[in-house]
Amino acid sequence: MLINDVFQMFKPDLQKLLDDYTARFGALPVALLFRDPSMTRRIFEIIELALEQDRPLTRAEIFALTRTNTAERAAMIQVGDTLPDAAFLTMTSSGPQHISVEDVFAHKCVVLFAIPGAFNPTSHYFHLPGYLDHYEAFKARGVDTIACTAVNDVFVLDDWAVASGARDKITFLSDGNGDFASALGMSLNARPLGLGSRSIRYSMLVRNIRIDILHVEDDSRVAEVSSASAMIEAMSALVH
Repeated sequence: MLINDVFQMFKPDLQKLLDDYTARFGALPVALLFRDPSMTRRIFEIIELALEQDRPLTRAEIFALTRTNTAERAAMIQVGDTLPDAAFLTMTSSGPQHISVEDVFAHKCVVLFAIPGAFNPTSHYFHLPGYLDHYEAFKARGVDTIACTAVNDVFVLDDWAVASGARDKITFLSDGNGDFASALGMSLNARPLGLGSRSIRYSMLVRNIRIDILHVEDDSRVAEVSSASAMIEAMSALVH
């Protein structure tokens, strides 16, 4: 979805500005929206300046506005850190059940990947299928559990698990209030899209609650560094 389409739905008062820019220079990346409110204001100040100067945004400007800044990176959990205490909901044969970080990760080797939301195209067609395709490879490398977390309710995640055929292989962890994502420093501001607070897309290898590998996407629309194949490669390098 293009940025002008998004604002046509959610911020019609800014549509003229975006229409002017798009007509002259083409569409802007939607990743510019995934910032806090002060950054959103800064984005439009820069767009206005570019229009006044009759030029497109430079690659450097777009990169600076969309990248995760140093302060945000510093607030994120790091390799070597222990996962914070948190509670998830997961679906069982008897219905939703609370499960803790200790329940999932203590004394186990776990690959965890996080998505901004179930059923979105990147998650549904690329991210999750990669972990299903590499399921046996992870098991051969001593992984006890492959888990997926999202700031979705447990029923949505369970519907996705069934629809994707992943229910018997992947443990789906509902972080409904976003407490786990927030504690990791992995919250994603999707309010400009009407989606509230979500999780950044990432993957990690956790051994006994301690993070051994961490891959965080700069752009949560894609699943590249957080993909299953990237995790397999990193695990192989760790062994050697």
